[in-house]
Amino acid sequence: MYIPENIVNVLHNLDCETVARKFGINIVKHQAHCFMHEDKHPSLAFKNNCWKCFACDKGGDAISLIKEMFNLSFQESCIT
Repeated sequence: MYIPENIVNVLHNLDCETVARKFGINIVKHQAHCFMHEDKHPSLAFKNNCWKCFACDKGGDAISLIKEMFNLSFQESCIT
């Protein structure tokens, strides 16, 4: 499946924090518990339209956030 470059650019520039909230991540002061592992203290941070987990060292843009959250391909995460 081909995703047009202009659509990818729009998705890439989405605010990761807003996207994460829409998919149920509870964010307080730009931090949250990581959805990829057991997390006793918030290790997931949001800044400048990016996300980063400082415990498992994963991160990226809004597309990669959806890709990791739901174990999707790049194309599937773009249409989600």
